[in-house]
Amino acid sequence: MTVAALRALLDAELPHVPRGPAPWIPHTTEKRTTMTQPPAPDGPPPAATWTVGKLLAWAEKHDKAAVRSRAARAREHIEALRAQHAADQQADQLATEEADLARRLADVRARRAELKRPTARNAPSYSATQVRAWAAERGITVPAAGRVPGAVVEQWRAAQDGA
Repeated sequence: MTVAALRALLDAELPHVPRGPAPWIPHTTEKRTTMTQPPAPDGPPPAATWTVGKLLAWAEKHDKAAVRSRAARAREHIEALRAQHAADQQADQLATEEADLARRLADVRARRAELKRPTARNAPSYSATQVRAWAAERGITVPAAGRVPGAVVEQWRAAQDGA
């Protein structure tokens, strides 16, 4: 859509909206036009475009003691900010490493617990007869033969540790 077509559409659809004169747009048959930069102003660039380092270097060489003092204080503040930033980054990195180590430790502990569980090859570390007798005294239902449920064994172990 051309600018002229857009302007006509706006005039038709929104006639009550005030508009200024249309900008002049050069017409060209070239596919690509090149834009030139405006001429550079005479004299030094405005201070707003200076980097902090360049501005501080200027201020440190200034004739006025107050300006040199401000530059020194600014350098102190910048160095303090850099030190705080470095400390914060290290703290964040340490927190990430700590979380990674905690996850790894949990994985190691879970694997160790899996390896400690009794299997069919290694005999359980309790007497099924003693556990059944203990459960019967407390009214806990346990099968007369076969494997003793793990929850009952854990209760028995807790009772043995407490006694």
